[in-house]
Amino acid sequence: ADTSTTSHEWLSKALELDPAYYPARQARALACDAVGDYAAMTTDAEAMIVLRPKDALGYALRAVARRQAGQCEAAMEDHNRAVSLCESEAERFELHDQRRETLVQMHDYQAALRDARYCAELRPDDLRTGFELFAALVLASDYDGARDQHVRLTRHPDYGFFRLWIY
Repeated sequence: ADTSTTSHEWLSKALELDPAYYPARQARALACDAVGDYAAMTTDAEAMIVLRPKDALGYALRAVARRQAGQCEAAMEDHNRAVSLCESEAERFELHDQRRETLVQMHDYQAALRDARYCAELRPDDLRTGFELFAALVLASDYDGARDQHVRLTRHPDYGFFRLWIY
């Protein structure tokens, strides 16, 4: 059996013994994400929300599952709730980045650009975040901003490595 199937089986057994065991719920939701089982991921995320309603993680995981299932409006409610509950700057970055992905899928490019800019402010030296900002600028039809961002990207010390795949 492959590792994800085995992990899922063990986590399911742990939850049979203790359905309220939060770490197993979390791990199984992440395992479901890895294999694309978004219905099961939603179920585990909802159980996490019931167990810890003031914790951003359950809402964040359910938002991802809902987005992947094409339920973007519901995903946005969960993204916004997760952001409002989050107290960690490191986690806030991830939450805004996930919400940006949902906004792009919904074709709300101006809102996606706001989240991309927020992420770029938190991690100004992160090349991946810079590429996401560039894409958001293009999608939002801010071509002057995209040109300026492209110049910043080409000056990044690690840009040469990625240039092989871009051009």
